[in-house]
Amino acid sequence: MPIRLLLLFLICTCISTANAQINRNSNFIEFGIGLAATNYSGDMAEPHLELVQTRIGGQLFVRYQLHPNFLVRGQVFGGVVAGDDKHSPVHAGRNFKFSTTLVEVSGLLEMALGTYAYDPLFSASTLYISPYLFGGVGACFARPKVTYYGSEARRDYFVRAPLPEGGTGQTLLVAPFGVGVRMIARQQLSFGLEATARPTFSDLFDGVSQNGNSTERDWYYTVGVTVSYYLNGPWNPADTNF
Repeated sequence: MPIRLLLLFLICTCISTANAQINRNSNFIEFGIGLAATNYSGDMAEPHLELVQTRIGGQLFVRYQLHPNFLVRGQVFGGVVAGDDKHSPVHAGRNFKFSTTLVEVSGLLEMALGTYAYDPLFSASTLYISPYLFGGVGACFARPKVTYYGSEARRDYFVRAPLPEGGTGQTLLVAPFGVGVRMIARQQLSFGLEATARPTFSDLFDGVSQNGNSTERDWYYTVGVTVSYYLNGPWNPADTNF
């Protein structure tokens, strides 16, 4: 999918152009929240993402600095993901649609690629900007609801197995990975922007497999913003080598 290639390109670009410059010795703990747009690729979104199928989700997380360049993060993400054949040029005549609420619990490792000072014209305070890569593993608990809304005369042709396939409750392994950038402001607040891709290693996330393309695995994606607070701060720029 193009979105996966774009994400991998951004990761490779960050690795080749950024120099890790963080030189802090303290181990910081952050607590944060986030809001994200969600999307998906699978049986009802081939061969590319459809922006009209974007939904919303949110997260709570705790981040801990293990090392000046490495941090660990535990998070709980919840949201809605949906898809509809009518938005797919490949499957517009099949007439399936699905929606699922999901809860994801995951653990991530972050690698900071640098910390860079920026003095904005509108403020006397220095901002500190840090891009990073991350990846990890988690569990996704989804409840897909699938509807066939086409002609009843053609139902047996398209619906070869009961919907949703795999049942209404799914527990799936996921491997979130992506890129982000955070801005540290006022020493105890951090604002971030993240893009995340999540392979599910399953074709049952959307409740359609044998009725669709059973060889393709489902993915879901998020792009969102975060804000976090340093519980044992303040974050100290004096300990950073720029």
